[in-house]
Amino acid sequence: MSASPRLIGLLALTVLVGCLSIPELPSEDGGTGEDREESADNIEIQVGSSSGIYGGPTSSARWVLQRTGECRGTITHGSNAGSQPTTEEVEFRSEETYRECRQLLRETGFFWMRDRVPKFQFESSTTSIEARIGIHRHDVRVVSPERSPPEFVRITDFVHGLEERAKGAKQ
Repeated sequence: MSASPRLIGLLALTVLVGCLSIPELPSEDGGTGEDREESADNIEIQVGSSSGIYGGPTSSARWVLQRTGECRGTITHGSNAGSQPTTEEVEFRSEETYRECRQLLRETGFFWMRDRVPKFQFESSTTSIEARIGIHRHDVRVVSPERSPPEFVRITDFVHGLEERAKGAKQ
């Protein structure tokens, strides 16, 4: 009788593994993932950060980058103590920004990045990136004291730099 539960468990595991599939991610080899990515009209990307200490700062920058060159952002700053955040809407026009962001997401392997979360967390500050391009959506967070990988930093720097581009475009 003890062989039956083992056999059922093995059969269930085999069926489960067979039913799972790895989602098709943007590829650089011209496959169908890239075809769908290339047909995307926009990229939505957001970078957020929050202090691990009560009353500490929080911020987020959410951008929608259109293939046509329209770039709209929402920048929010506040506190994790429940204060009223300040929000600023910004926009600028740059046909290159969409292509630049798409290329950066590919070069950094963003859609394959994994969270970096320590086993022990105490007053942990967090930085996160969320992106959607076409049918692909992915988010990654880095919780202190873990270090952000250089590719993660490249993306956060790019997103924060968009606010400066918008301010420069107004002048």
